[in-house]
Amino acid sequence: MTQELSQTALAALMLTALTVGFVFGAIYDLLRIRRIACKKGKSEKKHLTSFIEAFIIGIEDILFFIFLGCVTSVMYYVFSSGRVRLLAILCEFIGFIIYRLTLGRLVMLVSDIIISFIYFLWRKFVAFVIMPPVNFAKKTASKVFASIARSYRKVGRRRFSNKMKKSLIKASRGGMLGF
Repeated sequence: MTQELSQTALAALMLTALTVGFVFGAIYDLLRIRRIACKKGKSEKKHLTSFIEAFIIGIEDILFFIFLGCVTSVMYYVFSSGRVRLLAILCEFIGFIIYRLTLGRLVMLVSDIIISFIYFLWRKFVAFVIMPPVNFAKKTASKVFASIARSYRKVGRRRFSNKMKKSLIKASRGGMLGF
C-alpha cells in the first residue's frame, strides 16, 4: 500500500526539508561557536576539564539530534501523514550542507568577532548588573562584621583587664614576691 502525494504537497515537503536542514545548520553553528569560545577561554586544560568538556559536547550533540528528530517527525506528520520520505531526508541533508558551505563558512570566519562581542556584552552585563549588588553586599557585610569584631574586642579587653586587676590584687596581698 503506497501513499501518493500530490505534486504541490511533495514540493512543499521538499522545500520545508531544505529549510529545516538550513536552520539546523545554523543551530549547530551556535554549538560550534560555544565550543570555540570554551577552548579560547582556557589557556591550560587539565585532563579532568577536557573530559568534562567532551562529556558536555556529547550531551549537546545528543540533545541536538533528539531535537532534529522531533522536528523532522513533526514535519513528516504535517506534510506526508507521518510517512517518511527518503527524498525529504535527502533534502534536509542537502539544506544542512548548503548552509555549511555558504553562510556557515562566513559565520565561522567571523566567529572570533562574534565570541569577542559576546564576551564584551557579558563583561558589561556583569559590570553594570551583577557587580553593583555584589559590591553593596560586600560593603554592608564588611561594615557589619567590622562592628561585630569591634564589640568582641572591647569585651575581650574588659575581660583581660579584669583578670589582670584580680591577679595584681592577689599578688599585692602577698607582698612584692607574692609570698
